[in-house]
Amino acid sequence: MKLLIATTLIWSFSFSIIGNVISSAVDSWSLAFYRSFLGFIFFLPWIKKSKISKYQFKLIPIGALQIGLMYIFYLSAFNFTTVPRVLLFTTTTPLYVAITDSFVTKKFRSSIYLLAFFSTLGALIIRTTYFNQDDLVGFIFIQCANICFAFGQILYKTLKMKNNDDTNIYSDFAFFFFGALLVSCGGLLISPYSLSLSLGIIDIIAILWLGIFATGLGYFMWNRGTVEVSSSTLGVTNNLIIPLGLFVEVLFFSNNAHLELLVIGTCIIIASIVSSLKIDTN
Repeated sequence: MKLLIATTLIWSFSFSIIGNVISSAVDSWSLAFYRSFLGFIFFLPWIKKSKISKYQFKLIPIGALQIGLMYIFYLSAFNFTTVPRVLLFTTTTPLYVAITDSFVTKKFRSSIYLLAFFSTLGALIIRTTYFNQDDLVGFIFIQCANICFAFGQILYKTLKMKNNDDTNIYSDFAFFFFGALLVSCGGLLISPYSLSLSLGIIDIIAILWLGIFATGLGYFMWNRGTVEVSSSTLGVTNNLIIPLGLFVEVLFFSNNAHLELLVIGTCIIIASIVSSLKIDTN
């Protein structure tokens, strides 16, 4: 659980950095490539050619789905809508995690859906807003991203629990990010844009932070954390990013938020996490 919370703190800055700091010269396809590439390079030194297993090769499509394809949808949404609305549109992730868990495990558990519902409700209370046609396009992109991320989390969790060997944990994520890199490279080939090379100093610093810390370290910690908790706790914890991300947006970028709704929604999300942890203990 500590890994999930630590990762959420890191990721809470990502929304605002993408929406407010990185210039329009960096398109979403290029940013997806840079983040995947830096994540791959970060873990590349741990690969041992003589010890590549079938399990590690299975991580390639999981990384392609959870990060590669998810990034293309997620980052494209910022071209159509704002940071607060992106945060709002991610509220459905716990529900997708619940559905994915039922699909993969072939088991229906009412508790995971109930807790996912309350986590989603808490997030919606924090940030409700009207949106226009462009926002609707952003909403669709984020839902596609949420589905990719949810499936990727459960698939990694399931695979790792069947292959619970931590001896190659760092090299595992080189394969994971290689999958993400393949998708982002393919995205660049079919995109109407070429790779963004005209980067300012601020762009470079932001991309390095997003690639090494938010992507490389962040997804390593998050996926490691998925193995330590139940799918129910994993699902509801996904929405903890919403109050934290909104807090960063308000504190550093002077956006507005209803304090009362923020507190109420955050309390509901935390209550759903605590309830899930208690169910796990019992």
